[in-house]
Amino acid sequence: MTGSIRALSWNVNGIRAAYTKKGFVEWLIQTNPDIMCLQETKAHPDQLPAALKEIDGYSSFFSTPERKGYSGVGLYTKVEPENVSFGLGVEEYDKEGRVLVADYGRFVLINIYFPNGQSSSERLQYKMKFYDHFLEFVDRIKASGKGIVLCGDLNTAHTEIDLARPKENSPHDWWYYGTAKIIFDANCRVEGWDNKKDVLKISDNTACSTSTFGLGSTKDEVREVQGKPTKIVHREGTSGFLPIERAWMDKFISHGYKDTFRMVNQEPENYTYWDQKTRARDRNVGWRIDCFFVDNAFADQVAGAFILADVMGSDHCPVGIDIRLN
Repeated sequence: MTGSIRALSWNVNGIRAAYTKKGFVEWLIQTNPDIMCLQETKAHPDQLPAALKEIDGYSSFFSTPERKGYSGVGLYTKVEPENVSFGLGVEEYDKEGRVLVADYGRFVLINIYFPNGQSSSERLQYKMKFYDHFLEFVDRIKASGKGIVLCGDLNTAHTEIDLARPKENSPHDWWYYGTAKIIFDANCRVEGWDNKKDVLKISDNTACSTSTFGLGSTKDEVREVQGKPTKIVHREGTSGFLPIERAWMDKFISHGYKDTFRMVNQEPENYTYWDQKTRARDRNVGWRIDCFFVDNAFADQVAGAFILADVMGSDHCPVGIDIRLN
């Protein structure tokens, strides 16, 4: 295999809706990627019309869950893979239809829809176990010497520039003194307040003394100056940006993988998901949770990485990379 390949990935939030209401097939033909990976297809092959399964010039493959109308990933490809398989080899996860693996010889493509941990603590535990099993799985493939191209909805924003409101979604405490509020970060240090200077004994915002406190002050230092708060509100943070999830992303990268978009773009306000209920896309209050990763050895083959933020049809937008095969 030589030349170049353009690969796209998109959480379509229901492939049948994307087809009937959003013109997915027409968009795919017009956009003309060599490889198109889909997540959250929410359909079994027997529920798909022939027009979705037999798009001219593409072979199609689908990994589907036991439960209909849920999860699922799909692949449309102009380049015929040597082999296609499904799952991690762990029944607990494979029954949800989240993983499709296509071996293209020079590289192995892993199209994956990682679990969301927001619904309950049990699902968060499930997500973290899935992450760990996946890391073992992808490391085994990498050890075979083939390049790794991973794409999909990771359901985690790695760093603060990967979401519009990192502080609001991080674990933090609010201490109230009447109507005045002191905000503590995940490390239990002051990161701000609501500027009630007539109530709060604030310093010049950078340090604390025996009679004032400032940014970075500990809870003990604040209590010594300010006294006991009248009310304490603890927020656990939002799944998708929890310390445990971000720590796993650090671990994954430390195993020898690169975020292709951050290889070429370090700017904030580049997002791939927006909450539809709050019309967050209109204000670009989003998260970058849809990504392409490659292993370090394959990184030189990446000629470009991009986000197609103007493409509508889902609460996510497509992301892509250009692969150069010499």
